[in-house]
Amino acid sequence: MKNLRVIVADFHQETNSFNPKPWSFEDFEQDTFLEGKKILEEYENESGRVLSGILRVLKDNQAEVIPSCAMRSTSGGPVKHEIVEYFLQSLIKCYKESKPVDAFIMGVHGATQSTEVDDVCGYILEKLREQIESSVVISIGCDMHGNITEKCVKNANFICGFQTYPHVDQYQTGVRAASLVFEKILEKKRYYLSKITLPMIVPASGYSTEKGPFKEIIDFGKELMRDGKLRDFSVFQMQPWLDVRPAGSSVLTISESPFESERAASRLAEW
Repeated sequence: MKNLRVIVADFHQETNSFNPKPWSFEDFEQDTFLEGKKILEEYENESGRVLSGILRVLKDNQAEVIPSCAMRSTSGGPVKHEIVEYFLQSLIKCYKESKPVDAFIMGVHGATQSTEVDDVCGYILEKLREQIESSVVISIGCDMHGNITEKCVKNANFICGFQTYPHVDQYQTGVRAASLVFEKILEKKRYYLSKITLPMIVPASGYSTEKGPFKEIIDFGKELMRDGKLRDFSVFQMQPWLDVRPAGSSVLTISESPFESERAASRLAEW
C-alpha cells in the first residue's frame, strides 16, 4: 500500500468585524505560532483540536507527515492581511520543497476576515489551489460557525464542520477530514460534495446540538449516514459577528451518489 505524503497546517481565528483592533502577529504568538516539527510536538498528544485528529489518522495509516505552519489566536478583530499571506506562503513553500505531495489536510476556523479580504478561508484555498497540481487533494476541518463560501467549495475536495455546539468534537472533525482523503486516494472512492446556502444568520445563543430543533437536524444527518446515503455532512451556522460578503449559513453533504448528496442537502436545508 502506498504511504501518502501529506502536508498539515492549522489557521484559526474567529473574527469579530466590529472589533476596531486589527489582529497582529503578536496576538497569534500569545497563543500558537509554530512551524515545522514543533507542530507535531504540540499537537500529536493533544485531543481537543482538529489537527490532532488529523495527525492520529495519518499516524494510523503510516503516512509521511510534512508539518507546515500552525497559527491560532483568540477571537478578535480582522487579521492583518500580512499574516494571512505569511500562512499562505508557508504552505506554498512547504509544497515546493516537499514534492511529490498527495494532500493538504488542515484545520481552519472558517470565519476569519482580514484587513483586505472578507473570505480568508476561500482566499487561502484558491491561492493554494493555483500553485499545486490538480491531483493534490485538499481537505479541511472547520468550526461549525464558519462562513463556507462557493470559493471554499470550488477549491477544496472535502470540508468537514463540527457537529456539536457547544464544540466537543474538534478531534473527531479532524479524523473525518483526514479519513476522507485516504478513502479517495487509496480506496479510489469517488465522492460528490453538495452545498446549499441559506440566507440567514442565527444568534449563537439561540440553538444547541444538545436539545431542540438544531439537535434534530444533526440527528437526521447522522441517520442518513447510518443508512449509507451520506458519507459525511456539516451544517454551518455562520457566527453573527462577521460583517462580510458573501455571507450566510450553509449545508454541506458528501456521498458516493450525486443524487443522494443533493437530495440530502435539500432535506437538511429545508428542515
